[in-house]
Amino acid sequence: MRIYNVLPAVNTLNIVFFCFFLFILVGVFYYINPLKPQLPLFLNLSGSWQICIPDTIDKPIIANCKINNEINVPHYNSPNSHYKNYHWLIYKKNFQTPAQCLKQDSLCSFIAGEVGDAAEVWLNGNLIGETSEISHQPVYAKNFPLKVDLPTVAFKNKNQINTIELIVYSMKIPQSGIRGGPIGIVSQNIANNFVKNKVTLTIIFPILSAFILILFAVFSFSFSGINQENKKILTAFRFFCVCYSLFLISFSELPRAFLPMWIASHLHFLFRYMGDWSLFNLVLTFFSVKNKKIQYLHVLYLIAVLMFVFSGVYCFISSIEFKNSIGVMLPYLITKKIFFLKLLPMISGLIASFYWKSKKEKFLLLILFSVLVLMQLNDILVFLEFYSNIYFVKFYPAVIAIILGMILLKNIIISEKNYVDHLARKASSAEIAQQVAHDIRSPLAALNILTMQDTPVTEQSKVLVRNAINRIRDIANDIIEKNRDLSRVHININDTSIQLLAAIIYPLITEKRLQFRSASKVNIELELIPDNYSLFVKIKLSEFKRMLSNIMNNAIEALSGIGTVYLRIYNKNNLIHLNISDNGKGIPSSILDQLGQYGVSYNKPLGSGLGLYHAKKTMEQFGGKLEITSELGKGTDVTLVFPHASIPKWFYPRFDIAKNSTLIILDDDITIHQLWQERFKSIQSEISIINFTAPKDFFEWRSKYKMELTSFLYLVDLEFLDYNKTGLKIIEECGIQQSSVLVTSHFENIDVHAKCEQLGIKIIPKDLAVFVPINS
Repeated sequence: MRIYNVLPAVNTLNIVFFCFFLFILVGVFYYINPLKPQLPLFLNLSGSWQICIPDTIDKPIIANCKINNEINVPHYNSPNSHYKNYHWLIYKKNFQTPAQCLKQDSLCSFIAGEVGDAAEVWLNGNLIGETSEISHQPVYAKNFPLKVDLPTVAFKNKNQINTIELIVYSMKIPQSGIRGGPIGIVSQNIANNFVKNKVTLTIIFPILSAFILILFAVFSFSFSGINQENKKILTAFRFFCVCYSLFLISFSELPRAFLPMWIASHLHFLFRYMGDWSLFNLVLTFFSVKNKKIQYLHVLYLIAVLMFVFSGVYCFISSIEFKNSIGVMLPYLITKKIFFLKLLPMISGLIASFYWKSKKEKFLLLILFSVLVLMQLNDILVFLEFYSNIYFVKFYPAVIAIILGMILLKNIIISEKNYVDHLARKASSAEIAQQVAHDIRSPLAALNILTMQDTPVTEQSKVLVRNAINRIRDIANDIIEKNRDLSRVHININDTSIQLLAAIIYPLITEKRLQFRSASKVNIELELIPDNYSLFVKIKLSEFKRMLSNIMNNAIEALSGIGTVYLRIYNKNNLIHLNISDNGKGIPSSILDQLGQYGVSYNKPLGSGLGLYHAKKTMEQFGGKLEITSELGKGTDVTLVFPHASIPKWFYPRFDIAKNSTLIILDDDITIHQLWQERFKSIQSEISIINFTAPKDFFEWRSKYKMELTSFLYLVDLEFLDYNKTGLKIIEECGIQQSSVLVTSHFENIDVHAKCEQLGIKIIPKDLAVFVPINS
């Protein structure tokens, strides 16, 4: 059973957003609560402390260390500016006893947010506590807080001046000392809660994030049957989960409590750069980045990983003293030189997100990688000790796994479904080939007849050639589109457009007359009255032309060489009807009910049954219907019924000509002038007509006669032989847009529509000029 069949029908992006914001909310909670809490300190001890840098490798004695400087605590930069091989710092500060610590049953604690790596605390010359067993074998504990309970017997009255001293051991050179706040005296309960929250963030949260990554990696192995590209992404995703889970475990500080410091340090930085490398590889694979120059950046991460490996091997064969001094610091020093590699995956992901196809997922990915860039910048600045803050790397690997993992899962489900669809499409490939052969015959036949003509090319011939070529192109494009979608007759609402019905039919009639001109006793007639000239329908043009062409072919073939096919356009019951009728043989009633079903044909030995099946489904997609009636021996009627569509602004529905108006006709085809003379014959005594066949003559006339242009109506062609300007350009240059009509055989061109709508110019299809209503 495939994945998409067993998963619940849920919105993947909703899950992604929920997980993402839940994780962020948890992170913000921990960030606000334990790291920068407004603890009710009884006494705030941050600020100026006396400090001593012992000139010794062994643990110093406080009394022997001469206080020689002061420093503001907490501090991020080491006071050891000479980078000598010293691990110790001694702090000293005097304070007055807080009144709260003198109350009965009031227990107080000294607290410091972050001390590295281990410390002893002395109060009034007495040792009161330590962390990490500093007197024996100090271990790395820099990220942990220091909390020591203060003995009640130490405080006698509120005026007592006390001295607190800290001996701090730091494995890092230069020493780190007291790195983070808050620093002061607080109640034991509050101190205990602070330490618990800080340890939770330091240890548990990275472990939890690592656990989430491991779960994702394990879960990914349950996927099967996916394509090769998704397998590569899935492999990169598993590599990312494993590498970052290892890094997060090392970030939890637990390995440093059980391993020698030099090993823990090397593993920590090694896993970090393996994690960055795996994230960079995941970004390139997930976004399908093929650029070889970018791919070569993998070498930088390989070099970084090898540097840590060689450093670890060198430490392994070195002395104990080297391991515990220089060996501990080597990974840190290497990382400072190549820290820029940490930003590369995030910046690459941010740039690649702009090219993601899905808008919703693009928005999510842009947010993700934008936040990641900011988080990584924070981590770099904290690492380089510009300021003290949380390392966000404890949070974002799990966030990346959740978001990219869910998007990857969605794509795998889609790929699985597409695989099944692909198998079904293979089964229908023969059917599609039949459809192409069936639909393309008519325009090819028209072109073939034109190529055999010896007569000069007329305007009508040019229009016919253009329409035939456009139809072949539309059929080819439509078949490509259908290959992408199994639903062969499904029409996307975004692909439909508003079209003048008569303007589509007229060129097809001309094509059919030419295609079947060898059948001299076959007539094809269009019955259109002026009132039905301006009927618009909302259709997909290429689909409609194919459908109507097939229906007309069926009607003509039913005549057996003698008869007439009538096309009628009319308005009935507030619906537009296109009727195609023939006076041929007719269809038996037993067959009539089956027509329109897939594969059903009548009286056509080579018929595929695709034409009417396609037509019926197409009309349903248009929001209309197809009706067939027939009577044996009398013929067949096929009626296409459409809902009305609104009339576009650029369309010229009728002539409203006032008396004494002047019509200016500019067209290089003399037959068009003759047509207009015949059309306006009934009102010839009321108007004047001036004819121009060349734009040059028109411009000369305009420059010679300066008259009021408001009483003029200009009928202008779009194209002119041996003239480089279009009719639209002429109208625009003359400033006669409001009184001009473009009469063109390029009526279907949407660019012409857009330009006319922009200029406020109306359009008449040249083929339909004879049908335009005239009101005087």
